Amino acid sequence: MVGNYRVLYRVEGEVVWVAAVVHGRRLLRSVE
Repeated sequence: MVGNYRVLYRVEGEVVWVAAVVHGRRLLRSVE
C-alpha cells in the first residue's frame, strides 16, 4: 500500500505543478 500511496502522491504533485505553471502564465498575460 505504501508504493501505491507514493504513486498517488507523485501524480497529485505533478498536477499541482502543472496547474501552478498555467496559473502563472495567465498572471503574466494579465500583467501585459
